[in-house]
Amino acid sequence: MSSYAGDSLTSGLDSETFAAGAIVDVPLAIPCAVAEPLQAASTEEAPLAEFRVHGLAESMLVMLVLMVVQRGVGFVRGILFCRWLPVEELGQWDLAYDFLLMAAPIAVLALPGCFGRYIEYYRQRGQLRSFLSRLSCVCAGLTMVAVATVLVAAPWFAQLFFGNEQLVNLTIVWAGTLGIVVVYNFFTELFMALRQSRLTAMMQFVNGLTFAVVSLLLVIVFRPSAVMVLLGFATACVISTGLALVWLRSTWRALPPREETLSVAGLWGKILPFVTWVWISNWLTNLFGLADRYMIVHYSGLPSDVALVQVGEYHASRVVPLLLVTVAFMLGGILTPYLSHDWEAGRHREVSARANLAIKLSSLGLMLGGAGILLISGPLFAFAFENKYALGEAVLPMTLTYCCWFGLTTVVQAYLWCAERARQGSLALLAGLVVNVTLNFVWLPVYGLWGAVLATVIGNFVALALAYGFALLDRLEFDAGSLILLAAPGAFALGLWPTVMVVAAIAISIGCGKLLHRDEQAELISFVRQYLNRLPFLRRRSLSNPS
Repeated sequence: MSSYAGDSLTSGLDSETFAAGAIVDVPLAIPCAVAEPLQAASTEEAPLAEFRVHGLAESMLVMLVLMVVQRGVGFVRGILFCRWLPVEELGQWDLAYDFLLMAAPIAVLALPGCFGRYIEYYRQRGQLRSFLSRLSCVCAGLTMVAVATVLVAAPWFAQLFFGNEQLVNLTIVWAGTLGIVVVYNFFTELFMALRQSRLTAMMQFVNGLTFAVVSLLLVIVFRPSAVMVLLGFATACVISTGLALVWLRSTWRALPPREETLSVAGLWGKILPFVTWVWISNWLTNLFGLADRYMIVHYSGLPSDVALVQVGEYHASRVVPLLLVTVAFMLGGILTPYLSHDWEAGRHREVSARANLAIKLSSLGLMLGGAGILLISGPLFAFAFENKYALGEAVLPMTLTYCCWFGLTTVVQAYLWCAERARQGSLALLAGLVVNVTLNFVWLPVYGLWGAVLATVIGNFVALALAYGFALLDRLEFDAGSLILLAAPGAFALGLWPTVMVVAAIAISIGCGKLLHRDEQAELISFVRQYLNRLPFLRRRSLSNPS
């Protein structure tokens, strides 16, 4: 799923895409196994223009290796933010970043969100250069209009974002960062759609490392504030995008200089229906992720400073769980162009099988990672966070539940995008958002943060259930294992030991061939053996023992 459908969250804007936090190795390692059934298909195609297209297996491995390091950096950075920033400033940063995530794709009408779906379409027709040139010009113009609008009406946007029109300076810095983030997202989407996994991974790695170094230096040298963190993030996006542009210059020359004519009506007539629903989906996804905290600031009945403290507590509870969501978004973003390639080739049953396998592996990884998070939550909040966020620790299990369901929704939506059913994905998000907002209106004034988190849990479950239902109606083959594993993260809300029991039951079921079919297990074993044999030590051992 593209970042322009929601996360970007997923754009791969480093671990701060969902707040900084710890990384658990298990959920990162497991989803890469989905690459095996897709690997054969990815090697059958002709190279994209004249430069090398990376296969899905290679893409997964490269992204995962760098992600482990990057998320480790993000973990340290997130802990230091929680330790050094006042709780109110932490709340301001949390809201500023989430509004960036929502505004960046909306500002350009989510046009880069169509790259993953249509780059292959226009490449096969010899119109890729024209396609990219026209979208680049339109996005540049829209970005300048968006930044200018925020600067002109800075006090109004300060009230909208933070519930305090006095925070004009923060809003001005936010406006400049918005333009930079749009450019960064544009090229991240482009390189991922071109299946340049190494470049995408390096962009994200440089972004995460630079963000940590620059933002922490600004906090130390000047003052611990949301403005300093935002400036550090903008700097990181500038540096990582600049490095990518060096590669793009040679890549652009590799595209065919003469192409088939691409008419304006033909271009917009093809992509606008899809992009319109991507744009709507982006609105809904980011509103979905922001609604509860926005309502805490504006509808809890609390003074602005007290409400921002509540948001800071909430941020602390989301620090580690949202790292799991970034893994799901990464998987959805990588899968979309590969599944689209198979879809365009008419291999719809293969796409269905691979989508189901992706759902299963994503859920397994999230379950294992979530159980690990619950195990370390006590020391994490006691020592790393210095016991500053007691309420955040209390709501962590429910936060973990809805974060996993939110991540799984993006994986299911990757299938809907390939089937050009972005509308159904948007309707699922809309239903979940309505449930979320309605329950927040009822529970937030009475139960405070607990009511907001519970409303978000139920809203995410509704969105996931509907998205999966729509996928089943559009030729996704029903798989009982997928259905069970989609529901499994609900165990997190019950606490550690119920979660351990559910994870144990899942492991036993897999061992008995219930949740993962025998052919799926065989594919995973084959994948693991293939890449273990690439290790020099094991290769030498195999050659010395040919039997």
